Amino acid sequence: MTRKCNSSLGEILGPGDAARLTDLGLVNPPTPPNGSILVDKRRLNRSSDEETKHILLNANIESCPDGFATIPEKLISKATIEYVGFSSDKATEIWSGWDAKPSGPIKREIDLSGETTPEVSFIDWVMSHTGHPMNYDVWEDDSSAWFRHMEQRGIATELQHSIMDPRFKDMRLTGTCIGWLRDTMKLRYEALNEMQQASAEREKARGHRRNSARPQKSRLEESKP
Repeated sequence: MTRKCNSSLGEILGPGDAARLTDLGLVNPPTPPNGSILVDKRRLNRSSDEETKHILLNANIESCPDGFATIPEKLISKATIEYVGFSSDKATEIWSGWDAKPSGPIKREIDLSGETTPEVSFIDWVMSHTGHPMNYDVWEDDSSAWFRHMEQRGIATELQHSIMDPRFKDMRLTGTCIGWLRDTMKLRYEALNEMQQASAEREKARGHRRNSARPQKSRLEESKP
């Protein structure tokens, strides 16, 4: 992939938004810190407020644990690798490879450059660990082969069971194991991007409200030296 480096690679929740939601009890960092945070489901993205309106907004983590979702604190992190579907051990391995900077001329999207350079995105790097479809993939109706490949690739049990859900067998067999893994991981990563954008919009809207609430100077006052 060749493109300019992406600048929006930090925390998923903006600092001002995170502080406000924490004060309201809508964000809870785990103890001890593990790279993830608990966020009220009504504050995940643009549509979550409507989709989860049955959850009381003043509910706290103790009274309504199901009303909170665990998300990574930072977009590019080991926690995100786990979030998209790898086991903790495999996520550690993948993160170590990314953090050490992949070898070769390809740059990571976090490697700042003043020019347009060949670059690998974080999610592409992560998804590459699902396997190499040109060399090996699974598409036949053999559940053991699907599970075996996912186990060998360090896929989290939760994602394995989601893909192998018998209710969606016919749909699953229209694609391949690596194909479904990558599609699912990409969707989960895009969901994190949407959360980041929603947080930025809340911060921006709050800034506009603060500015509009400030007393405006008259033209006479502005003209005074």
